[in-house]
Amino acid sequence: MYYLKNNRGFTLIELLLYTVIAAGLLLSITAMIALLSQSRIKNQTISTVEQQGTQILQIINQEIRNSSIVISPANGVSGTTLQLQDINGKNTTFNLSSSTLNETKLNQTTPISSNNIIVSNLKFLNLTPDNIHNSIKINFTLNYNNIASRIEYNYSQTFYDTATLRQP
Repeated sequence: MYYLKNNRGFTLIELLLYTVIAAGLLLSITAMIALLSQSRIKNQTISTVEQQGTQILQIINQEIRNSSIVISPANGVSGTTLQLQDINGKNTTFNLSSSTLNETKLNQTTPISSNNIIVSNLKFLNLTPDNIHNSIKINFTLNYNNIASRIEYNYSQTFYDTATLRQP
């Protein structure tokens, strides 16, 4: 007696096995893509905060170097506002308003920090005991404005620098 075996399809066990393997692969790929996306967002957040901090320090340093007098804070004192005067008698002021760092020059106020950055702990320390060699220590903290409340947007960094006024 001959039994003809019909090999035209898959058994139920083979179908279940293939389905489980395919689902596992898809799940792994999806998890990997989600992890890469979170990593990319975190790196962009860090980059944004560091670029903003560097840019703010450059702007403040340039204004300090171009100034001839520190009006505020007084010698040996720290404050949240820096007021400078150049050789032409024009004032420049840096201060914090609603977590935005502003520069006021020629009675025009310009934000120097972006909307997605929160500036805090701003402090200017006049390190000079006399009016001859004025040096200002700058200190502030930047936080990414996490409006989405996602963990990958949480990033904070404190920036420090010291700048000296140009000698007359």
